[in-house]
Amino acid sequence: MTLRTIASGSDGNLHILVDNNGKMLLIEAGVNIKTIKAGCGWDVTNIVGCVVTHHHKDHAASVKNLEKMGIRVCKPYSEDGSHKPVQYGDFRITPFPLDDASHEWVHTNGDSSPCPIYGFLIHHPEMGCMVYLTDCQFCRWTFKRYAPSTILIGIDYQEEYVTEEEAKRNHVYRGHMELKTACDFIKANQTSKLKNVIACHLSRDATDPEEVLTALIETTPDVCAHHLVVPMTEIELEV
Repeated sequence: MTLRTIASGSDGNLHILVDNNGKMLLIEAGVNIKTIKAGCGWDVTNIVGCVVTHHHKDHAASVKNLEKMGIRVCKPYSEDGSHKPVQYGDFRITPFPLDDASHEWVHTNGDSSPCPIYGFLIHHPEMGCMVYLTDCQFCRWTFKRYAPSTILIGIDYQEEYVTEEEAKRNHVYRGHMELKTACDFIKANQTSKLKNVIACHLSRDATDPEEVLTALIETTPDVCAHHLVVPMTEIELEV
């Protein structure tokens, strides 16, 4: 199984899981449809489906285009979205809400209203279970019982690099994950099956990539592979 990253960050997000038969699952659709087609090698017939965490443009810009093309999109945040597991080819996807213990959404829209957002458990025979979450302040769920082989997690900032102005607006803190919180989540979900720890959605101004990678390695030193995703690159997942 290969994880192909086309875009990651506030300007847009698109990852593609590609199995050994060339079948592709899109993770997010936060770039224009032409970029999605190019990222898939212009062979959209091999796209089995797409999962989208929330409605913000950097994650959902091309959802309608994909649906018009007949591609199934798992978007549990929408009013007509299902929260039930779905099967897209050999990929089995289970959404989980990124809310707090009171079932309130922590991520927000630009006007500070709550933004429904979900993470996903993605199963495939070639890789076992992947846990994917991003744009969340914390996750109240643990997934050890699923023995994830891969954790793909958005790490939005390091507290020491947040400016005073950003702190006053509270936008960075609310609904976004800090490095230490991410490391705690990864540690809480580690079993002997965990082989890949991958960070995405790093802030250009509020993270130091080298420090993030070092923290991930120190948190899970026995894990085979630690990565920071870079646009237009591929990672061969360890199994």
